[in-house]
Amino acid sequence: MADFKELIRVANTDISGKHQLYYGLTHIYGINYSFANALCHVMNLDRRRKIGSLNEKEVKDIEETIS
Repeated sequence: MADFKELIRVANTDISGKHQLYYGLTHIYGINYSFANALCHVMNLDRRRKIGSLNEKEVKDIEETIS
């Protein structure tokens, strides 16, 4: 995996790339497990995917959706 990042910055929050997507999103203030799970479902993202494998477009789309 050449595109894996150890640290991802989403909505001004640093998240370890080793976390699963739905768990990592809960590190952002105001996002709980239910909201993170719903976000993954609406955006058609695998919630078990490692957050470090997200590309820049996906990170931008997540930020636009939660803001």
